Amino acid sequence: MKNWYEMFCQNSLQNGAFDYTSLVSQSDSISDGINHLGTPELYRKLIAEEIMQGIRISGYSQSSGHPLLTYGIGMYERILAGEEPENSCFCAHVCVTVGATAAIKSLFSYFAEGKGINDVMCLGMNYYLFAVCAQRYNMRLSNLLGEHTIAPNLQQIVCEIPKHKGGLLILTQPMNPSGEQYCESELIQIFSMCKNYDYTVILDLCQMDELNPYGTEVNIGRAILTSGAENTVVIVNSFSKIRSLAGMRLGYLATNDKKLAKYATYLNEINSFNHTLGCENAVIVDLFYRTILRSVEASHKSTVRLFRNLILQTAGESIYQRVFRKLLKSESLFEDATNFQKEIASQWKIVRKNYEFCKQKLLLGTASRITPLSGGYNFCVRFPLSLGQSETEWAQMIGRSIGSNVLTQQNFCVKMEKNSKNVWLRLSAAMESNRFQGYISKLV
Repeated sequence: MKNWYEMFCQNSLQNGAFDYTSLVSQSDSISDGINHLGTPELYRKLIAEEIMQGIRISGYSQSSGHPLLTYGIGMYERILAGEEPENSCFCAHVCVTVGATAAIKSLFSYFAEGKGINDVMCLGMNYYLFAVCAQRYNMRLSNLLGEHTIAPNLQQIVCEIPKHKGGLLILTQPMNPSGEQYCESELIQIFSMCKNYDYTVILDLCQMDELNPYGTEVNIGRAILTSGAENTVVIVNSFSKIRSLAGMRLGYLATNDKKLAKYATYLNEINSFNHTLGCENAVIVDLFYRTILRSVEASHKSTVRLFRNLILQTAGESIYQRVFRKLLKSESLFEDATNFQKEIASQWKIVRKNYEFCKQKLLLGTASRITPLSGGYNFCVRFPLSLGQSETEWAQMIGRSIGSNVLTQQNFCVKMEKNSKNVWLRLSAAMESNRFQGYISKLV
């Protein structure tokens, strides 16, 4: 097998070699997977304040990430799972990365080169980077697809897992590109089987948002703990996806494997040194608001105390006084959190409106199937191909017709089957409705 650099040289010289980033629009695209809705006011305000102060933006963070984030994310994950944050080892180690993509690359390097794992199974279709990493590290990649949709059902998964003992399972919740999601009881069974068959699970939560009122509510951390799989599952996540900050490149991985966290930190240092600074204050307030909204009033004081102590220990007294004191001491604290929740919910309402518009228009037209949008803002629609038309030719034709690049299933680890008469197309609904609906009308 050729090494990764020889493969790169060969592929880069091939005419028409696929380049995912060339399909990303700098304005908007119906298929690019970017959240084109506005950045929340909380983020705009606190990031602008940090720019004017210049305290963090003019410096560097630690290679594992700013401690405000590494400790804050770990604490939040434990609270979300229903654990006492000071007395739990769940998500014991957090490494902040340059977007979730850097976390994914680090994980593949660690498990392929460090652990000798060479078998990777993806549930449904997935982000193309998984296929690229599997190819780079000479790993066998398979995709388990549903019979009538993209996500395989639980029975399919239960039958397939024993065939890949000791392998790597890729699970995205909500799924990207299809928007499908497993319920908590299904996740418990999947995690339990993976533990029993010595799997490692890479759990990608980049489009999961518990403030999405239209998404299926699933407590991921509780499912992991219930199944006893806290040493089996590695969480990958990104704030930049759901908060319209893709260009800030702010992701993380959370794990109980100390060696893995140290290895990801090492790769951060030699590849990028650190993540972009400037969002930390907004992220920690975001996590604080989510915690307050989910907790009963009697525990509000203890929640404030937890976050206040965390901020003082990791950001310092001066930043606490300048930025956080007024937020954590405010008499309108719960009202502020509720207003933040309403702003986020209003954006998810736009996503749902766009999805329902698409569902109505396309299923009445030429589309033969649409995936259920259980979470996130991406979903898939299946279209018939013209006789003799290839998947690439069809995508190019559609792109020219509607004035937007489009991504089909070959961009998500699964090429169209030979002689197939249908192809899946990903659509991204996080866009102002008039523009999105204009694209859909052209597509019809």
